[in-house]
Formats: sequence, C-alpha cells, structure tokens
Amino acid sequence: MWILIVLLCVGIFIIKSIHELHKFNYSAAIQQIQSLNSVVIQEYLRSKQPLIIHNVGMGEGLTHETLVATNPGYIVQDGVKQVLLSTLSDANVTQMAFYKNAKISEDIGFDRRIDKIASSFETSMSCGRRCSLSILKGNNVTTLAQNTHDSMILYQIQGHCSLYLINPKHTEDIRDKLSPQLKKWSHKITLKPTLLASIPPNWYYFYETNEPMIQGVIESDTYPTWAYNKLR
Repeated sequence: MWILIVLLCVGIFIIKSIHELHKFNYSAAIQQIQSLNSVVIQEYLRSKQPLIIHNVGMGEGLTHETLVATNPGYIVQDGVKQVLLSTLSDANVTQMAFYKNAKISEDIGFDRRIDKIASSFETSMSCGRRCSLSILKGNNVTTLAQNTHDSMILYQIQGHCSLYLINPKHTEDIRDKLSPQLKKWSHKITLKPTLLASIPPNWYYFYETNEPMIQGVIESDTYPTWAYNKLR
C-alpha cells in the first residue's frame, strides 16, 4: 500500500514538473548581468527570461589555430562523417561546421573547464549535464531549433555571431518558415567572446556567422524531467 502511495506521489511530482517546464513568460525580455552570480541567475531562470552574462572567462586561448596545433592528427566524428580537425587551417576550405559535438568537448577537456559556469545554472535537482562544442568556419546560418532542456547555455569562445531567440508564444507564426524569415519575431543578440547566453526552456533559436567561431554549449535537465526531455 505504502509503495503505491509513494509511486503515486512520484508520478504526480513528475507530471507537475513537466507541466511547469512548458510554462513560459509571455512578456519575457532579454536580461543582462555583468558577472556569474548564481543567486541572480536563479532568479532569472525562475522567471523564464533569456539572460546575457558578460565577462565570463573560461575559454581563453581556445581558437581554431590552437585546437589544430594541440591536437595533431585529430579526426572529428561528425555524424557519419570523419573529418581531420586540421582542415580548419586549410585555406582552400572556406566553409565548415561541426554543431554541438560532444566528443571534441570531452577529448580536449572543455567539460572540466566550464564546471563553474554550469554549476551556476544548476540546483540540487539538476542532472544529465551535456557539454559540446560548435566549431564553424565561413558563412553559416543554422536551422531553427528549440531548447528541449531545463537549462541551455551558449558560451562564446571565439568569433562573433548573431543569435536570434523566439518566444514560444510565436509557435504558430513561425511554423514551416526558414531562418531568414523568422527575424521579425526574434530577439537579436550579438554574441562575442566571454559572453554567455541562457535560453529558456521551449524557446526557439538560430544563429548566423561569417567568421571563424567556437561556441560552448551546456545543456542539463532535472531528475523529474530528464526522461521526458530525452524522449521528445
């Protein structure tokens, strides 16, 4: 009997957490702070507003050139493709894109370097942290994506990009539209090195850049939402 009661309570808690995850702030606006302050960050996370944090220094010295120089012969597993990392330095290759590659992040030790950043956004209920790196060269425009995690952080390490965030209240407006058509519903942010952007759950995003770029991506869930987020 007690087991059934416990299971029922757990089930109710999970359903409530998933329901809360899908709530969003209709009047959300871009908020900015000047340093990693976990108390302030948690306040903005609860209000489900996009957050920009300045002066975050964890990726110093990481560029296309240093990646290639310190990882000679490294082969990037990009989906079903295998590409030499040194191709980033090939003047004959004008465009490349590795999006959210977790293996590179793990192999170069980036996961360990950003623990302070990630922990500022997490609580005692957080779990399933996943770190990855996006490495781009040339002109790139990403397709529209949606944050399906409790927490998603983009940390700009090298280069600049224009990040476009779209509130879920515009879901019907943006349906079946390509990235260039979405800007009228977007909040635009120019990301540059040492700048960090936090994207609320269920918000849509894409970005564009025309220069060498490295961006860290940190995603995490909570214990009651982990399985749901994994499946959707």
